[in-house]
Amino acid sequence: MRSRLALVFAALLAAPASLTAQMVTARVPGIGPLHGRVVLDDGSPPPKGFTIMSTCGNLASWRDGTFTFTREATQGRSGRYVSQAPQRCDLVISRRGFRTYHGILPDQDTIVVLRRIGSEETVLASVGWKELECSARQGAAYGEGEAAMGLRQWAAAEKRLRSAVEACPAHARAWDELGLSLEMQGRSEEARAAYQKSAEADAQLALPLVHLAGVALAAGRNTEALELSERALKLKPVSLPRAWFYHCVASFEAGHFDAAEKSARRTIEEDRQHRFPRAEYLLGEVLARKGKADEAAIHLRAFLRLAPDDPDAGRARQLAAEMEKSATP
Repeated sequence: MRSRLALVFAALLAAPASLTAQMVTARVPGIGPLHGRVVLDDGSPPPKGFTIMSTCGNLASWRDGTFTFTREATQGRSGRYVSQAPQRCDLVISRRGFRTYHGILPDQDTIVVLRRIGSEETVLASVGWKELECSARQGAAYGEGEAAMGLRQWAAAEKRLRSAVEACPAHARAWDELGLSLEMQGRSEEARAAYQKSAEADAQLALPLVHLAGVALAAGRNTEALELSERALKLKPVSLPRAWFYHCVASFEAGHFDAAEKSARRTIEEDRQHRFPRAEYLLGEVLARKGKADEAAIHLRAFLRLAPDDPDAGRARQLAAEMEKSATP
């Protein structure tokens, strides 16, 4: 039986270039270098310490998140240059604490967005090795599935991710993204089953538990959502405001207002892109119940700025006016 290390190197055998490689091949007519840029999910440049590999070409430069791969070519009898690289260029970028990127590098300039992962996902034994082992079996299926997800092509993503989990049933992230592709197509029960497979494949991964909590909330299963979101938060995820938001909603519905307040504040703190404006509304509601009129009005007004057309906007305006009136000396 092949060792774990052998499987890993089989997956990346065709990708010898790394950050330490400085083998620059001269440009040749018609076969230019491949350029790209790496940014983090908040738009900032990446820190040092990334490993970047490709199945075609050598890493010529890596500076401030911008990379260039050169491609070797030979000149035939006709005088034409022919690339020695495969037609498809796979790209792998990895660093501890970030989600490993495995996708296809196009001929034109590209931007790769790297996502931070929770602290529970930074254990190399449960993340790096598993993903690289799976890539040896999956080929390009997982990378193509992720690319389709990024383009919001849910059906195409589903097809490729199904191939990925069939090739490697232990790939928790592939199961999770398959679930998301199904949920986005309105197939919540199938999505729920895929999320459960993801959670079973890696008990230290918070994201499938969060997605399961979302499915439960949408179906009105509040007790289940509360339990799942609490399980996810016990794993101490990093930069995952959705986990706090679902816990906030489930706690509020259960009448656990202290817990709802704490989770609403954490959601607002971590939600830099304001994807969960309802956290402002729920925090305003909780603070109003506690008689903190000034602060309640501030959060209700913030909610109205972020989501003026929300179904609860009318209620928020009325409550904000009441809080402002009662706060007036």
